[in-house]
Amino acid sequence: MEKLIKPNRLLLEKYCGERQLNDKTIQNYIYLFYRIQELLKLKKIKPPVLHKNVDAIFEVLEEQYLLAKESDFKRLVGLKAVICEKFLLVFINVIKNKHDNDKITDAIELYTKRQTNYTATKSKNQLNDIDMSYDEMVAVMAYPQNSSITDNDYILLYILINLGTRNMDLTCVHLQERPPTENYLYIDDDGVAVYVRNRYKLYTTFGTLTNKIDDKRFIESLNNINETNRSFLFMNKHGKPYKTDTISAYIKSQTKKIYGVGLTESVIYKISMAHFKNNDALERQIALAKTRPHTIQSQSIYYE
Repeated sequence: MEKLIKPNRLLLEKYCGERQLNDKTIQNYIYLFYRIQELLKLKKIKPPVLHKNVDAIFEVLEEQYLLAKESDFKRLVGLKAVICEKFLLVFINVIKNKHDNDKITDAIELYTKRQTNYTATKSKNQLNDIDMSYDEMVAVMAYPQNSSITDNDYILLYILINLGTRNMDLTCVHLQERPPTENYLYIDDDGVAVYVRNRYKLYTTFGTLTNKIDDKRFIESLNNINETNRSFLFMNKHGKPYKTDTISAYIKSQTKKIYGVGLTESVIYKISMAHFKNNDALERQIALAKTRPHTIQSQSIYYE
């Protein structure tokens, strides 16, 4: 936090110290605070103490959001609504002035609405470009007709489609060991597959996730893989588990082989959710949001 001036550093240190946050989350918050601090400097605000310049922060956020919007939200241009929202959600917790607090609440609502609108447009365009229905996506998994799909492919599709997992959940999934702080997959004494997640995006919020899978082909595929004594579920050609920054390419390559078009975990999730929503299957929406995991409220803001 050395890049932050002392008042801003103390604010953020207090906020982080009162919560159980992982290192990546803390680094993201430091980056957000530093970004806003430097933008205040550019407006000739000295010293750029965040909690004493709330109105100036609103101006900065609006300017940066409009800059991002004008660029069609290109990477590293301005600030997207979701970034403004995330900063304000942290910032409101370090503001004691009720008047300022109320104004920040209004600003959060504004950027949440903007993010919702952006997500709706982006999701619609993504799904239109891909032009794949949920039924088409799951049809290739019909057992036993599609024997051309490998055991790894079947497990990959099953987890992505039925559990809505993110990329991180699929990295370093142990098969021979069950480390208490890692992800692992095994067959229990009842012959059911058990997928345990201790390393995923929202672990500090939801804790350990355990999913029992009784799908016949999934279990058969996992047994076949276990016979090879491999250490991890998904491994590259060098025999190493995929990392978060490489598993996405693996998913796209495997789905392109299967469907003829590469799909990301996010797109697969959106196809499923759009199908359930269009068919008024609210319970299926809630269940899939829970296994991802996030709340149905987050679903409406970031994925629809």
